[in-house]
Amino acid sequence: MKIHRWSVLYNSNIFKNLLFNIKALVEWDFKIIILQWLYVISSIIGTYAIIKLPAELIFCLQEKVIMREYIFILGKNIFIILVCNIVCLSSHQYVYRNSGTLSMHYSRKCFNKLMCLSYEDMEKKEIHELLGNVWHVLRNNYIIRDYILAIPEIIIGSVCVVWYGYIISSMNVFIPFMVGITFIFSSLFISKIKMKYIEYHSNVNKYSRKTSYISRISMDSIIGKDVRIFNMKRWLIKEYDEALLGMDRIYNKIHNLFFERAIFDSGMLTISESFCYLFFSYQVVEQKITISQFVLYVGIVRQFSDYLKNLSNQLQTIITTNTSIDYIKRLSCFEENIASNNKVAELRN
Repeated sequence: MKIHRWSVLYNSNIFKNLLFNIKALVEWDFKIIILQWLYVISSIIGTYAIIKLPAELIFCLQEKVIMREYIFILGKNIFIILVCNIVCLSSHQYVYRNSGTLSMHYSRKCFNKLMCLSYEDMEKKEIHELLGNVWHVLRNNYIIRDYILAIPEIIIGSVCVVWYGYIISSMNVFIPFMVGITFIFSSLFISKIKMKYIEYHSNVNKYSRKTSYISRISMDSIIGKDVRIFNMKRWLIKEYDEALLGMDRIYNKIHNLFFERAIFDSGMLTISESFCYLFFSYQVVEQKITISQFVLYVGIVRQFSDYLKNLSNQLQTIITTNTSIDYIKRLSCFEENIASNNKVAELRN
């Protein structure tokens, strides 16, 4: 029985946690799911309309269409973009505001499960650790909100990366390959930066604990008295200042890391876009594409690169916050000791 119960807790993955979270959204506020899909559809349509508008206007000017038709095309695209932006902003605002409150639904479920746990279950070390992690997630409701907000962004990124990748690969397969290579180099550099950030952040925590300890003992009614009697003020202030200086040095290193990342990202973006400009410019010179097609393809390539980066970031968010959702799911799926609960009920009777 014990193996069965704990195997339920640990056999979990991202897809199961996603389904668990969707089920909780249906129980808590079904409108969030509807508005997420509205956000996905309007974002995809609106973004493509923004990319297509300059190319369509240039085509109209080249073909010397009449002013009435030109104004109609311009107005139609502006209307589509405006409606899509309104739907995107309003749906995102509702999801952002109400997704954080899903933690209240999870709090109720976890509390009900906690009341059903037997005394034998409550004595387990694994349960104590699990409960600590669960309450940490529920107190920081931004974790659940980030998880929910990442889901529609992943859908949008996946659809547009495939769609735009197919369009530009029809021109030349090397273009998405070039963008992908620069993205991989950028991702590898970012992973290296993250490892250094974790190392620096652990050192910051060491100095932070030191300053907290000095502050705590200086205000303690017993130790603080000894500090003042034996004139330890100067020594404590010196230690406190050294800890602050250590934190400042590490924060400067962290700032330099982010600066290096920005420079590297900018360089990779410049390389990929320069190649695309040269290729499409050559296509225009050879009269294989028109000016309007040049504008359209350049916009699609740039958006393809942005969607690729955003998709990677949102997948990283899902992977990071998945552990937090898994804590809640493990507690919800935990099979309490029914035999022990029945024994307690018999004793009460």
